[in-house]
Formats: sequence, structure tokens, C-alpha cells
Amino acid sequence: LMTRWTAHYLAYTRLLDLRPSLQHMVKDDEYRPVNQRQIVDPKLKRAAKRKAQEMVDLIKDALFWHSLARIENHLEPLAMAANITQADNARLDSVLLTFAFLYHHFDQLSDPDDESVREAVTGTIDERWMKADQDVFIAAMILHPAYMTRPFRKDPTTGVFFSVANIFTLMSRLYHRFFHTLPPRSLRDDIRDYLEGKGRYSAFPALFGRQQMPTTDGQVSTSINV
Repeated sequence: LMTRWTAHYLAYTRLLDLRPSLQHMVKDDEYRPVNQRQIVDPKLKRAAKRKAQEMVDLIKDALFWHSLARIENHLEPLAMAANITQADNARLDSVLLTFAFLYHHFDQLSDPDDESVREAVTGTIDERWMKADQDVFIAAMILHPAYMTRPFRKDPTTGVFFSVANIFTLMSRLYHRFFHTLPPRSLRDDIRDYLEGKGRYSAFPALFGRQQMPTTDGQVSTSINV
């Protein structure tokens, strides 16, 4: 299993950037008389000459470059995700949004040649999510005043993902877990005011507005299916 997504992505990107120069270098060398060639130098030992010729053939192989570009396209969102989640200022809500971004990107792959990649990445994310401390991640998203419940997929019947009662149950469970005591009686009202931008939270809508989650194709997605 390949890891270190950013290192691989940068290496492949740089190699693709060098494609014109490498191909020009090979073509220029092939125009030289055999005894003056510098890449497949006739003076090289047999093993070295064979290796040089393999590299020349690879540089001239259009399928190699096509495959490399395809891999780079798959590595880019993984490299972005690695940078976000490994940053010093990474938070639980940004981790959850990053997982959703990755799932959305790879789940949208429609080329049959990408089917194995799509299944591998989305399957891994599903598996990780099932093992994750879901309550904490969901609560962190809800408690981000710029997102609240907006990024979550709406229930087709009710039109909402979480009711105040659902969120109260979630927060009560976490409160007891963290502080080993029951939550204050005001928690339900605080949750309602927070979600509706009332009371002490009345300034939140103007301060934070609505955030959207970018995708690699320049579109935005605000739906996380949990």
C-alpha cells in the first residue's frame, strides 16, 4: 500500500512537468551518429546500455505518460487531505470535512478504469468512519458556528438531519462522557438558540455566514452522508 501521498504527488507532478524536456533530449540524441550518442552510449557496458535503452523507450511511451497523469489525478486529493489533516491547526471538523471531500471526489469517478480506485478509497473511508468516534466528529461539526448542521445530508422525509432533540441527546451523551456528570438543564434551550441564531448567539449568522466545502472540480458540496 503506497503512503506518503504528498511526496509521490510532487514527484509525479515534477516528472510530468519535465516530459517535454525529456522527450526533446531523447529525440535530439537519436539524431546524432551512433558513436556520438550520450544517452545510449555505445561505450557503455551491456547492462548499463540496456538500462539506458529502457529509460529511452519509457520516455517515448505515450501510454506511460497517460498512466502517470492518471495516477497524479488520483494522488492530488490525497495529498491535499494529508496536508490539511497533518497541519498544526487541524481540527475535528476539518478532518470530517476532508473525509467527506475525499469520499465525494472518488465516488464521482465514472471511468470504468477508475472503478478499482473508487472502490478502494471509498471502502477505506467507510471502514475508517465505522471505527471512528462518530459522536465527537459530528458534535465538532455542529459546534462550528459557520457549519452547524448544514454540511450533513438532509433526511428526505423531514428535510433536516438533526432535530434539537437529536442534538440534545448527542451533546448530553458527550457531556456525561467528558465531565462525568449530567448536563445543565439549560442545554436544550442553548442548543435551540444556537441553531436558530437567537439569544446569546444572535450575532453568529452575521459573523460566520455559510461556509461551503470545495471539490477538486471547482464545484462546492455541503452534504456529508453519515
